[in-house]
Amino acid sequence: MRDKGPQPAALVPEFSDDWHHALRRCGREVRDVVTRADAELRADGIELPHRGDSLPLTPAAVSGKWARWFDVRCQSVFRGIELLVANLFGGDTRRVADFLRLTHSEQALLGLGPQRVDWAIVARPDVIIADGRTCMIETNVTTSVGLLESGLLARILLGVPALAEVADRFGLCPLDPAEALTETVAASITEKMPAFVVVTDWRREMDDNVYLYRYLCRLLERRGVRAEPAPVEDLDVRPDGVYLDNRRIGVLYRYFTTIALRDPSTYSRYAPLLDAVNDGRVRLFGGFEHKLYTPKLFLALLSDEVHADPLPATVRQHVASIVPWTRIVAERWTSWGERRVDLMDFASRNREALVLKPDLGFGGDRVCVGAHNDQGTWDRLLSTALAAEENWLLQEYVDGVPAELAFIIDGEIQLRSARVDYGVFTVCRRFAGMARRNTTAQSGQTLTNLSRGGGLGPTLLPARSRSGRSAFAGSAPIIPAVPGRG
Repeated sequence: MRDKGPQPAALVPEFSDDWHHALRRCGREVRDVVTRADAELRADGIELPHRGDSLPLTPAAVSGKWARWFDVRCQSVFRGIELLVANLFGGDTRRVADFLRLTHSEQALLGLGPQRVDWAIVARPDVIIADGRTCMIETNVTTSVGLLESGLLARILLGVPALAEVADRFGLCPLDPAEALTETVAASITEKMPAFVVVTDWRREMDDNVYLYRYLCRLLERRGVRAEPAPVEDLDVRPDGVYLDNRRIGVLYRYFTTIALRDPSTYSRYAPLLDAVNDGRVRLFGGFEHKLYTPKLFLALLSDEVHADPLPATVRQHVASIVPWTRIVAERWTSWGERRVDLMDFASRNREALVLKPDLGFGGDRVCVGAHNDQGTWDRLLSTALAAEENWLLQEYVDGVPAELAFIIDGEIQLRSARVDYGVFTVCRRFAGMARRNTTAQSGQTLTNLSRGGGLGPTLLPARSRSGRSAFAGSAPIIPAVPGRG
């Protein structure tokens, strides 16, 4: 059951043509602004990790109608997942955890802390837009969300007057998801706790991505909140609180994943920190409940007629309009459109229409596109997935429409065709911005994931609603030094 009528156009027509025309007229100025901004950010401890054909100069121009359309359907997806948990498991989180095969250590993290935190407080669903259709292929609900620097990239480009003029002509401006996020973090601070926020991750991760943690801290400082990035390993747990260099921490913004905590010895080592969170000696922004609701298999359950039929009609309609056909790998019969099919036989015969992926994983790990494998390899992968202890998914393969993007290559602005997909941010379950990932033929990559060599580009959205008020939150200036200190 799909929504009645077509979805709104996602992208603003003619914007890219005008933008590229302006780029050709002011190429040297664009190069100078990007170079200067890069240097100034480095001076502030923020290093952009993107170069060459991984740093596109062409933003995605997204329509306000589409953003509102997506906002409603994303909320329905989250609501549908909650209803599935209620319908299938009676709302018993322990039953859900057992079904998901969470380890004992992971289950011990659930419900940690004296305050309840919305499991979907921060998310960045992976989205493909193609041929007038929007497909949410993953929900990505977690506070350790990537691509947040996309709003910063947009503001750098708009430091070029000719480009700012194009954006203004189309009524577009940046919407920085990091602004909405840090606003929510700042609002979580109460008078009873020190106004000191530490953005924390495992040391090995912080060494690779320190620019992002510093960026979030800069945004918090602009709101008058002291903030600093620090590895989990450097936190000092005391009877009266958690400290960093003798400064008591009020809020820990959790960037660290729980994979390391699956190891009992590692969990034991950090049990004092978890105890401090549990008894309120430090506030954890971003709990662990999302682990119960965000495995990819929930999209499979939402997409499956067996589990979707009991959901409210509006939820079913919204989910069907945005979630592509997805199934858990199993020996069973199911539907494909109007047909009844033997799932495993159908998967073998329709290799080019499907993608195979593990339920738990990120960064494109072990994702197998049927069209990129020969039949023998594909059948072996299906057999392995069917026999595996972990859950595997089959999903309709949706390939995005290639986009023509501008890059600085060897000091010159060049246009290249790129495969693109989108990360759509929600904060407190509301639309909070977008990022566009890309990969070009010259990069030698097939996946857009940044961990696989993909690139990251900014997005612009309508600056004003019909009422004259800002259509979306979080559009305040970011770092005064970008693109120039004047």
